[in-house]
Amino acid sequence: MTDDMAAIFREELRDLLESLERGLLDLKKRPGDMALVNQVFRDLHTVKGSGAMFGFTDLAAFIHEFETVFDRIRSGALAVGAEILRLALAAKDEIPGLVEGEPDPDGRRAAILAGLKAMMAGGEVEAPAAVTAPVAALPAADAPSRLRFRLSGAALAMGARPEIVLDELRGLGAAGIVADLSDVPPLHWLDVEGCAIGWEMDLPAGVDAAQVEEVFMFVDADWRLEPAAGTDAPVLTEDAAPPDADTGPVASAPPAAAAAPAREARQGPRSAFRPNGWMR
Repeated sequence: MTDDMAAIFREELRDLLESLERGLLDLKKRPGDMALVNQVFRDLHTVKGSGAMFGFTDLAAFIHEFETVFDRIRSGALAVGAEILRLALAAKDEIPGLVEGEPDPDGRRAAILAGLKAMMAGGEVEAPAAVTAPVAALPAADAPSRLRFRLSGAALAMGARPEIVLDELRGLGAAGIVADLSDVPPLHWLDVEGCAIGWEMDLPAGVDAAQVEEVFMFVDADWRLEPAAGTDAPVLTEDAAPPDADTGPVASAPPAAAAAPAREARQGPRSAFRPNGWMR
């Protein structure tokens, strides 16, 4: 791994750790909020996958148990409790040291992992709290659906390959794949580390949100699964917004005449470019 790649990974990791800490602290106030549980799980999964890809094998192994606990919570096998959150926050604090190769002479990491394994083995956990943020209903798996997605952040710099993602979606039966070029900026503003192109496609009946999520398991992406035209089922996004939440419209191609002046009005470099309508 080059120094530039290591710097990119550390920058992305800082953002992920901030998001992870916010999610864990918010879970203290709303332990039954499954949207927060899903956010924490996604952050952990991204840290583990990126760490493994960049050669941080000790980090990936450490995160594995951490991630598994939250996967159990997602499935209903565990409840969010004070001890789980204490261990999770302690584990989060160990991540920077693992990245920098710092030793653990006091055995903190081993103790944290032992505590997490005890939770999964049926250790004492608190009773589940009432769910405060219901997950949006999915489009029926026995009906066709429409998928829209964009790779987010410094996706290309982090090693994401859109053609592999599209091939996996074709393996699920995706058809009518169309590229959305509406947010591609002028060449001198192009962020070479990110991906300004989005895609949308039709998925056949029988493909559900879990299968779509599996495709994006190691890719940082914003995706939206909605019913095919002519059905009334609710929309599911990666953030699993409640059915009555205002998630806003999906980015669509604006008329060229309207888009050009807006883009020309922007000032400065585009290193922080994020596609309109898809910002986290």
